[in-house]
Amino acid sequence: MPAPPVAKFSHRTPRAKWKVAVAIWHRPAVTFSAIVPAPPDVEEYLIAGFLRAAPVELVKCETVTLEVPATSEIVLEGT
Repeated sequence: MPAPPVAKFSHRTPRAKWKVAVAIWHRPAVTFSAIVPAPPDVEEYLIAGFLRAAPVELVKCETVTLEVPATSEIVLEGT
C-alpha cells in the first residue's frame, strides 16, 4: 500500500516558508464552517456566510498576503 500524500510531501520536498495567519476570537459560524465536511471546491467562508445569512467580511493581513475575518479579535501572522 503506498504512503499517503502527506508523508510523501513531507519527506521528499525541501522545506519552504509558508505564509500563516491565525484568526482568534471571531464569529462562531466561521469556526463551525472550518470543521464541516464539505466538498473541496466549497470555501469555508461561503458556508459561514450561509449560516450567518450575511457575507463574511475579510481584511488583508499586514505582513503576509492572506485574508482573515474582519471580526477577529487577534490575528497572528508569520512565515
